[in-house]
Amino acid sequence: MKLRFATAILLVLPSPPAVALSDSSQMAHNCNVSVDHRRASDADYAASFSCMFYIDGFVSGYHMATPPGARSFCVPRGVNNGQLVRVYSAWLNKHPEKLHEPKDATAVWALMDAFPCGSRAVPKQ
Repeated sequence: MKLRFATAILLVLPSPPAVALSDSSQMAHNCNVSVDHRRASDADYAASFSCMFYIDGFVSGYHMATPPGARSFCVPRGVNNGQLVRVYSAWLNKHPEKLHEPKDATAVWALMDAFPCGSRAVPKQ
């Protein structure tokens, strides 16, 4: 009985990679590889997709869940995922003191800096 309980507990605990990807440090590496993948190993190249998929899902989810008047950032029409990855990667490189922060927080801060809402910004539909 105790063995079954211990096994069940181990199955629900997060794996080390999931914990490592919750902060912005690993995401910074993955995004840098995504932006400049010419010198990347096969493992790094594969990891770079996590940045592309994360940013795409983050922005899409944010726009679906946040009404236009309540948004912290407004991505203009025509901005593609590659540009968003470059914005996020550049922001992380410029702010190494924030790499311990959760990746969702740094994504919001990066996008707020690059795409503030206001008279010049056109919200992405």
